[in-house]
Amino acid sequence: WILIVPVSDIIYVTITRLLKKRSPLAARRDHIHHLYMAYGFSPRQALLLSSLLALFGALMAITFTRYQWSDNLLFWLFIAWIFIYGAGLAFAWLRVKPAKAKRSGTSAF
Repeated sequence: WILIVPVSDIIYVTITRLLKKRSPLAARRDHIHHLYMAYGFSPRQALLLSSLLALFGALMAITFTRYQWSDNLLFWLFIAWIFIYGAGLAFAWLRVKPAKAKRSGTSAF
């Protein structure tokens, strides 16, 4: 669970690139740390935010172990997390693109 954010990010980026008929291996600026910076965070702050999310994952892992949650439940929690993460990122990217286009004076599309 400590790796839930990077794994979720890879899954989200791969799926969105494939849906747009782009190579999932090409370098692009659609990972979560680029989203942080599009919202005005510095690279150091983006690292801190990612580290805090990793800490959250570690705390969840400790909780799951301590209370001996079943593997089946953990699997479905992971699937739910992937959908929530993807929806959150998609919404966040929709909100940042018009702001970037407005500043540059060009269309977002």
